[in-house]
Amino acid sequence: MHLQNTYNHLHVHMPEYELHLIVKEHLSRDRLEQGWELPPVIGMKLHTSPGYKDALEIVSEAGNIHIFEGIGGNLWGSYIRPAKRHHNMVMVVTESPDLRGIKGTLRYILSYFYEKQRLKDVDYLLYIGDNARKWYLFCDLPTDRLIPFIYTVRSLYDKDSCDESIHKLTDRRSPGPHHAQSASPHFKLVFIGSLIKLKAVDLLLRALHLTHLSFSLDIIGVGPEQEYLEALVKDMQLSAQVIFKGSMPNSALRNDLEEYDLLVLPSHYDGWGCVVNEALMVGTPVLCSSNCGAADLFTENSCLGSVFESGNLRSLVSSIGHLIRKGKTTPEQRTFIRMWANSINSMTVASYLARFLLNCNQRDCNVSVKAPWKLPAGCPE
Repeated sequence: MHLQNTYNHLHVHMPEYELHLIVKEHLSRDRLEQGWELPPVIGMKLHTSPGYKDALEIVSEAGNIHIFEGIGGNLWGSYIRPAKRHHNMVMVVTESPDLRGIKGTLRYILSYFYEKQRLKDVDYLLYIGDNARKWYLFCDLPTDRLIPFIYTVRSLYDKDSCDESIHKLTDRRSPGPHHAQSASPHFKLVFIGSLIKLKAVDLLLRALHLTHLSFSLDIIGVGPEQEYLEALVKDMQLSAQVIFKGSMPNSALRNDLEEYDLLVLPSHYDGWGCVVNEALMVGTPVLCSSNCGAADLFTENSCLGSVFESGNLRSLVSSIGHLIRKGKTTPEQRTFIRMWANSINSMTVASYLARFLLNCNQRDCNVSVKAPWKLPAGCPE
């Protein structure tokens, strides 16, 4: 889905190409239950759960460009190798593997040999986050075949959007006195995501408890950890500051997201973290863990957000305490972040991808294409 937002705009830059989108399912039941909304398909022919022979016929036609999401499962043997055998340009979008713990150690060993073999059939790898770049360099993939890429979300001002609630936000490009800055005297934080161990919401609660600062935290999402987290809030006497809001539709969430001073994504591991895009697009800064792919956005642009060491309570306490002490997000900060976020919207990323696709063929690229989100933000003093 997060790739589709970008693909929806490729037809604008590649009108002479016939574009096909092949998916197993358009949107999983789990994500629908979390409040995700089914995106439209624009400028592409959609194939949902096609038979093996039908899908193979599409990827086997010679002289085409194929972008696969991931290299695991049966993709390699069933589709990637046949596509390459028929002299197509093969690209793969992938995140970094989760290398934590014992399972991570086994994955480290197996993936190294497994992926080295399979990468021989890949012309270019579109890596999601700098951790993925480091991993595939370790797997001996040449630098010139590693292309930075990101997931995108539907733009608030996307002309192709069919969501009326999004169109109602068009008067909010310039922050006004009623919504530019939260009316709350407290520093307002928000977590958005599934309430599962991987998201490390308990780490966030412990860190906030140790800051001894004035704040409020809204937790938006549902999951199996909710009962445990609610008990933890009660034990730490944070019930007056922490509110569990359940799940919300994306469109409704976007209406409220700019009211917060900080989005926190403390995940032990997150391939990217698209809620980061959502926050930046409305001018809300972000604090995320070093194991989130989206941490790549803040390496050189500290005015957009910060990164703490994944799983490290002391690092999170230090980072979040510093941000709360700095004070609430100002209208000027929001305007700057919102303007910078044009570099990560689906239209901009589609233009970047199309320029690469139109100027490169199998392992031979005659143009240097700079990722727009990699350019210095020029943070204000």
